[in-house]
Amino acid sequence: MNSFKILKLSTFILVLNSMYVWFTWEIPAGIINVLAFLICVNYQFVYKSKLKLRSKWFALIFAITLVYQNLRVDYGIATWLSNLLFYIIVLYYISLPEDILFELLSTIKKWMVRILVPSLVIHFFIMVTHFQSPFLLDFFKDSHYGIFSNYFLYIAPLNGKILRFNGPFLEPGYLGMITSFLLYAFKFDFKDNHVRWILVFNLLTFSLAGYVLTFIAWLLTAVTNKWKLIATFLVISIGALLISNLPSDSIFREMILDRLENDSEKGIAGNNRVTDGIYFFLDNMDKNEFLFGYGEELMKDADFAGSGYLMTIVYYGVMALILWFLCYFSLAMSSPNKRYALFFLIIIVFSSIQRFYPMWFSWIFIFIASIYSNKISRQPSDKL
Repeated sequence: MNSFKILKLSTFILVLNSMYVWFTWEIPAGIINVLAFLICVNYQFVYKSKLKLRSKWFALIFAITLVYQNLRVDYGIATWLSNLLFYIIVLYYISLPEDILFELLSTIKKWMVRILVPSLVIHFFIMVTHFQSPFLLDFFKDSHYGIFSNYFLYIAPLNGKILRFNGPFLEPGYLGMITSFLLYAFKFDFKDNHVRWILVFNLLTFSLAGYVLTFIAWLLTAVTNKWKLIATFLVISIGALLISNLPSDSIFREMILDRLENDSEKGIAGNNRVTDGIYFFLDNMDKNEFLFGYGEELMKDADFAGSGYLMTIVYYGVMALILWFLCYFSLAMSSPNKRYALFFLIIIVFSSIQRFYPMWFSWIFIFIASIYSNKISRQPSDKL
């Protein structure tokens, strides 16, 4: 295996790891970052790619953000070193030539389909036969995720209803979120067989967040194309007609529509990303706590958990939101296609409402590779 293929594999594993693929649950992030760093060094030593740091502002703000978060929660030396390696890895990817970035992004798209197609087959097989795998997984003891049946390319909650497709990942929502990013990255090019499959996976997650992000991403690609806008209007009209006639006990109504109902406290019923205790702390923050958060004080308490930007405010304060926004904004402003990059940033912002994971490699890499290789022709990929 040559160095470029190894770099492709490393990039793919970094993406999968950030999405909580089951086979990396027990591997410390530091070990994965060390291996990824060495692979980047090896690739650079062999190919000697011409590197160009595209955004010095990002390099500075990203460093400040990582140091701020590390200090805010008093991380140990192992986490400092792991984050330092991650920082170097991200800067390396930012500096790669755009054709290499596009090739890596295309690899993520293709390999994601190659593992998710057989995973989907297993998913439907389990739904029909109710076959229980003898191999079990415990995400973390005492976590609310519980135990999973492990089918290797697919995992399923042991005692849950098997309906939403999550592939080999911890949550359907993670898959829905990242597939929506990939759909925008490849501009919903349905001439590409892989993009069609990505949409199928997205729809089968029954993820409200995934659906909303995909819809926003589609609107942002359609905004400059009148025919896409017309098609969007027709699809929305037909969809609204069909939805209005759905039975009250339909799966789509239960998973999506009911969660969109108004809620006086949460905005919508489906906004269940944090525990109730978090709202108490949010409502009682003073100015200093709002700006800098509670730090590790609440991180150690399992009763105060969740995801999304609210958790970031509680842990790190609104300062972290500002720093992370500036990180992604500085990247967008260094893109050769700023409108496309800023539109992608809009998707990132909406994603942050439900799940705020700006340090996920899948977030950073797909964003980087998309905005810096956007002018490369998106040719239809080979068939599966």
